[in-house]
Amino acid sequence: MRRLDGLCVLPLGDFGALQFEDVDRIVQDLGARCEHDPGYLGEQGCDVLLVGRGVLAEEAAQIKANEVMDEAAFLKVVGLAEWSLDVRLERLRGVLAGEPSAQRWEEMCAVFDGWPWEGHGLDVAVEYAMAHLRRWPEALRVLPERWARLDDWGQIDPRLDLVCVSNPKQGVGYLAAMTRPDFFEPFEKVHTLGKLKQEDAHQRRLSLENRRVSVVDAQGDVLVRAVETIEATTVGFSSCERYVWALESRQGQSLIRLLDAQTLEVVEQRGLEHDSAPHYWEDFGFEPIAVSPDGRMIAVYSSIGDSIGATCVFWLREGQIELVPLEVTDREPGEVIGFAPDGSRVLFMSCYNVLSVFSLPDGRRLWSGGALDHDDGVDRYVLFFTYGFGAGNNSAFGNDVMLVLVSDERDDLWGISVHDVRSGEALASIDGCLLGSGIVSEILSERFCRCKNGSVLRYLPALRLRQPPPGPDGLV
Repeated sequence: MRRLDGLCVLPLGDFGALQFEDVDRIVQDLGARCEHDPGYLGEQGCDVLLVGRGVLAEEAAQIKANEVMDEAAFLKVVGLAEWSLDVRLERLRGVLAGEPSAQRWEEMCAVFDGWPWEGHGLDVAVEYAMAHLRRWPEALRVLPERWARLDDWGQIDPRLDLVCVSNPKQGVGYLAAMTRPDFFEPFEKVHTLGKLKQEDAHQRRLSLENRRVSVVDAQGDVLVRAVETIEATTVGFSSCERYVWALESRQGQSLIRLLDAQTLEVVEQRGLEHDSAPHYWEDFGFEPIAVSPDGRMIAVYSSIGDSIGATCVFWLREGQIELVPLEVTDREPGEVIGFAPDGSRVLFMSCYNVLSVFSLPDGRRLWSGGALDHDDGVDRYVLFFTYGFGAGNNSAFGNDVMLVLVSDERDDLWGISVHDVRSGEALASIDGCLLGSGIVSEILSERFCRCKNGSVLRYLPALRLRQPPPGPDGLV
């Protein structure tokens, strides 16, 4: 198969063995640029004029070209003169029969180069290859840059289902659509936020009546009731179920108490300063508390002076409460939008779209800032982090990177912001238009995002970002 790297190819007329869009895609697979309008060529002309049926000789003669081919010559040049699905599949079997390697991956991609997307068995070949590639390391399944392009005909490249990672010259990866979602289902949500337990393993439930805490059995009978001086607004069992968290909010000050789950007696309590009552946050949609997915940590808002921040609280084996103040830079209310699965990071989003990343349990601020604008060479998008109002669907931590949902300057959902998983630093913002034609509305996990139309995009991270995450530090 002849390469056409860097050449300009102009197809004219109709083609018999291939659809016009097939010609376009094959030309691009082979490294050439396909021009559709002779008027844009000007005096420089094209490198290769590809003449199909119905083109008059006089019309072709008016176009300056270094080389002229008819369809038969083109099919021979690109290796399709004797098209045979059996031959292609046999080549594919030969490549995939060997041990996984970077060389074999490139050989396999070369088999798929120039393969027409419809009517020539590509779906059969992709399914066959996918069955073998499941045992391959993801790091070998790199997106060929020649496949990383927008389809001029608005279709999804079936070959994208085969790739897992990318190696772009610039950027942090791609969002890619799928032609066979069943290869990747189910798209399980990786939760970055949890909830306080309202029932323990013995079916004992917590009840709040006029702010008085009680533990009731499965029939609703009261087993134990806290003293009247404990006026809670939010309660929940701790992850170990030996304690009950009881948050009490008052004008000027709030308390967080740790109660014995059997007696509801106070084990320990801490005060949290509040210059403004929690209803101030709730009026703006802010959640007053956030819980880590494993239930071991609670983030509670606290204000000190004119600064509004968040305080992370987590219980220890001895039943002691430890407060970790988090310094928020823009002095505005907000909420925790996610925890790392191992508890080593927490994300705080202010109402003015400032994202702060903190390490835990030391509470050190790793990074704060806004989303990075996106410039694709044609359009420039001014982007903002998307405030989720406690939805818990706008961020995800992974082994490679951290993803956060972003919107454009019109407040429309747009794509994702990709962050370094260690430092929290924003690396780039990417959308799904190049390989997916989708507007991201929800982040499902480190590799999957849902679009407004209900479809799912896969995130193909750049190879250079694949690093092991930091381990938990000191949590019990």
